[in-house]
Amino acid sequence: MPFFGRPHLVTHPDGDVSAGGAPAHVAVSILLLHYLLRADGTPPTGEWLAFRELPDGMFYAPSFAQRAEATLAQAFGAGSGSGDGLSRLRAAAAAAGGLPLELADAAFAFQALPRLTLAVLVWAGDDEFPAQASVVFDAAAGHYLPAEDLAVLGGLLARRLTSGVS
Repeated sequence: MPFFGRPHLVTHPDGDVSAGGAPAHVAVSILLLHYLLRADGTPPTGEWLAFRELPDGMFYAPSFAQRAEATLAQAFGAGSGSGDGLSRLRAAAAAAGGLPLELADAAFAFQALPRLTLAVLVWAGDDEFPAQASVVFDAAAGHYLPAEDLAVLGGLLARRLTSGVS
């Protein structure tokens, strides 16, 4: 099964998860196994929801804001280091398979798993307003993973996008 475009093998009945012949990271393994247990085939809606709007999202929202959204705002907002943060986001998103969206100063959608899409939105900020970032999910996301796993998914994407940022 694809996870952010990279094929992963999930064995049955053992539930072992691997990618490229090596065991997958434990967080990825848990996400894929939970996805397989929960996925009900609901098609994507095309409607974006903030994390807090997802079922049980309010409970994890403060942690999610720090883990994913603040990380992205700091890495790609105004004053985020040398060069233009939005240009660096565009390059990182393109390398990660992101598809451009017209929702913010820079925004990209990512196909995490079949029928499970999330998007990163960044507003660069300026002298008057700080940079902001949001990770939003297709409204059908709750049919595929619980809020706790969606929080991990957003954090993994934020880490992936910022790993090459100096």
